[in-house]
Amino acid sequence: MSNRDKNGESFNWKPSIPGVVGGALRIKKFYISMGFRLPGTAEHEKKFGKTTYQDYFINFQGRIVAWTVFYRDYRGFYLDNYQKFYPTWREDSLGFPKSKNLHIIEGGMNLGFNFNKNFSLNAAFAQSERQKKSAGSFLMTVSERYQRIETDSNIVPGNQDVNYPNLDHFIAGDFLTTVISLGAGYQFVMGKFHLTPVVLIGSGIQIQNYQQPGRNLWRLNIPTYANARAQFGYNGDNFFANIIYGAEFNSVPIKESRVRLFYQVIEFGMEMILMKK
Repeated sequence: MSNRDKNGESFNWKPSIPGVVGGALRIKKFYISMGFRLPGTAEHEKKFGKTTYQDYFINFQGRIVAWTVFYRDYRGFYLDNYQKFYPTWREDSLGFPKSKNLHIIEGGMNLGFNFNKNFSLNAAFAQSERQKKSAGSFLMTVSERYQRIETDSNIVPGNQDVNYPNLDHFIAGDFLTTVISLGAGYQFVMGKFHLTPVVLIGSGIQIQNYQQPGRNLWRLNIPTYANARAQFGYNGDNFFANIIYGAEFNSVPIKESRVRLFYQVIEFGMEMILMKK
């Protein structure tokens, strides 16, 4: 979170997730995945607190059109860069400053378009197809997403209230956003190896309804959005492997404050065909 006028210090609330276990199911062009937080040790929870976490993702990837439905739910965060706000804080006995009831929900749908039939996102990220030659494409995504942020405590750290007067009194808010993002992707095919970077950047319109003590406010704002993915994989005759990195950034501007929601994931998968007709 930061001040839009560069006043004051930025600060980061992070979820306490020691590890994630997930599963995925692929049926032709459909891809369904979900992730759940692994339980942390008592020592980890004392230091960083506990985040309850859910992540669901459904994707249909055609050659030209793709759609995605997603849902994310996080409750419980810790203040990562607390030292500049609380220099005398005793981390050894108290752990990091925590906001156990800071709750962020995000869900929505993306509709994507690929403008070159010779470029296959399925070949890159799902490996359900094989792209034989290097190729790329201009890409476009239309996204409709709902976000809710709520808290029962002040999420602005000490001595920064003067720089974040609206966020300092924030109780809860609902944000409905329509985003159009433009970008490109390119798959480099090197024999049985392939490397694919994809980048999309966009903006749109955000309808805001949030509460402060004794006030219910409606606002219309312009958020920013970025999505980046990259993969490096191997397509053998009987063995397939892929490592994928994905990151998504979107903002919720609240008057002088800019709340940035950042999500990233690293995935690794492999498949072996034991019998081939």
